[in-house]
Amino acid sequence: MRALLAALLLIPGLAAAAEAPSFQLFPLKGLFYTQQADGAIDDDFLQALGDADKAYFQERFRSRFPTAATTISEANRRRTFAVSLQVARATRFTVAKANGTTDLYLPVTASTYFTNIVTGEVLFASTRTLYKIATVTAAQAAAGSATVRRLFAEAFHQVVDDLVEDAGQRFRPTEVTATVRKAWNGLYVLGGGREQGLSRDDSLLDAAGNELRILSAGPTYAVAKLELGTAAVGAVFTKPTCRTLAEIRKPRVLPIVESAPAGFAEETIVQLFSDALGAKAPVSLVPVNRTFAAVLAAVGSQTALSQEKLRQRELPSHFIRLHVQEPIVYEAPTNLAYKTRRVTQTIAYAEIVDQVGRVLFAARGRDRIEDEITDGQAIDVASRKEIGVKNALLDLSYRIASELRFESGALTVSTGGTSFSLKDDRGLLTPSAPVRVYRSIGKVDDLGEVWVPAWDAEVTAIGEGVASLQASLPLIDGVPAPAEGDRVFVEGVRPGRATRFRFGACGEADHRGDVTIDDFEGLALNVLLSRYTVPLYARGLGARVEALVRGGSGFKADARLREPPIDYCVQAAYRVVPQPAKCTEGACADVSVLRLGYRVRRPGADGKVLAQAGMESTMTGTTLPDATSGGARAAALEADLLDEVVKVALVAATQLGDQKL
Repeated sequence: MRALLAALLLIPGLAAAAEAPSFQLFPLKGLFYTQQADGAIDDDFLQALGDADKAYFQERFRSRFPTAATTISEANRRRTFAVSLQVARATRFTVAKANGTTDLYLPVTASTYFTNIVTGEVLFASTRTLYKIATVTAAQAAAGSATVRRLFAEAFHQVVDDLVEDAGQRFRPTEVTATVRKAWNGLYVLGGGREQGLSRDDSLLDAAGNELRILSAGPTYAVAKLELGTAAVGAVFTKPTCRTLAEIRKPRVLPIVESAPAGFAEETIVQLFSDALGAKAPVSLVPVNRTFAAVLAAVGSQTALSQEKLRQRELPSHFIRLHVQEPIVYEAPTNLAYKTRRVTQTIAYAEIVDQVGRVLFAARGRDRIEDEITDGQAIDVASRKEIGVKNALLDLSYRIASELRFESGALTVSTGGTSFSLKDDRGLLTPSAPVRVYRSIGKVDDLGEVWVPAWDAEVTAIGEGVASLQASLPLIDGVPAPAEGDRVFVEGVRPGRATRFRFGACGEADHRGDVTIDDFEGLALNVLLSRYTVPLYARGLGARVEALVRGGSGFKADARLREPPIDYCVQAAYRVVPQPAKCTEGACADVSVLRLGYRVRRPGADGKVLAQAGMESTMTGTTLPDATSGGARAAALEADLLDEVVKVALVAATQLGDQKL
């Protein structure tokens, strides 16, 4: 592990151990995938891989990491990360050409995950996409052909080579260390908190294999409980990490891909978004191995590790819901016979929400690429779409980095008991939100006053600046009920309006007229969420998270998110009214009147409108030559309308926010 020690010394701000990091890596033979209904894994890809191909990843990894462990056993299971290969996409599509040949496209997306099999934590993840492109005969491009399978096998080998080399270049683990400073009622106070790289639910080990799990992390200290073995004052515990200290300090969010373009695996969207966020983002994405259950089964079959009850991860307190629209692509002629102009437009948008679905932040990103094509020579459409998606996510990430500002706060219990209350003038808490109540145990050495977690509780009601809560689970044996002076610490939130009313979407948008706009409802709601200041809740998060948990991704099986009932719902409405086109010699531009609005209603049968706002805009679209095909003209109009929706919706949402219910 000498290479790991060298890497350890390269990253400032993390505690450096005197010896090389004491964990190991074990590459698993084979590959993992989940076959989706959309056929993300082509059968020819699976048929193309023989036994030698299925062993290729393990062989290449051991060649690049010669000190990798030979097995995972009872002795090293807590210090060994299983390295697995997941294939998220291996598809085929063809484009017939006028000369009788066929352009064959074989996109393959794969990921590597370094996963702690005991805790489910992902130490390192990487994703790569390769487009294998070839010009072949129609017979060679057909399903089941030897050519298709040979090219799939070549693409697989190239993706594996890229992933292993990427891991060799970017896998730079370090170790965070913490010393036990005080033992108190079965809990352990550690010298080192968020500022030193510790987070809630982290697992730490000492040299003898004893394990602590972090229950809470303050700025300079953490409170942990014993998971295995013993612990004593003065003992040193460590955890490996591949993140910088700046990344560790940020609120962690779990990405949920709500929509993606055809042919794009969720892992691809998450990896592109993660790369785009970079170091300046105010949040850090939680990597998720969605094939964790299959990895555990493979570990059991390939090693000497016996079955045991494994601890699964807690869900993070924040989620980011990603939506990437299908890129709009159209090609139009120019005044030169040998030149055309191709446009690729992509919109991506996201909402950051808490565990009960309250939207803390919403933003959008957009990309538009215009290519001049001479004599048909151009980047293929599939690659251009991938670039458009990447650029839209990059624009979205820039807006998140420049506009999102999280706050933290401490709320003090004013009335004690199992049913208790506290002041919340800034609206930091939300109904049904899970919280943790902390109790002071006084000063501990130079760490200052230490607060230990005493109770889990749930917010039952929000009044005007006051929150009511119900204690649900004691975290310390024999601990008294929450009392005056106890605290609730709220980390990484955006203050909202301190009101007991909750708002959500009514459902489908109200659409009138013959012209429809794809994904209008999602985009219009995202704009509203970014401007409307009342507590808005994005519905459906609980079902998406439950699907993730049931899929064996390493999170607690009983993890469930509660969606509180809403008091009012908001409905978006629109109508597009075509107008006479504006034409000049040889070219025309479509003209449309866009009417867009929002209504606040009572939910239920009557649906009474309590407030509404809207506006009308006349839009002149892109000017296109008369020779432009009907399909290209329709695609251009759709792209222009989506841009206009955002502009008009921003005004309407602001107007709605100025009204009182």
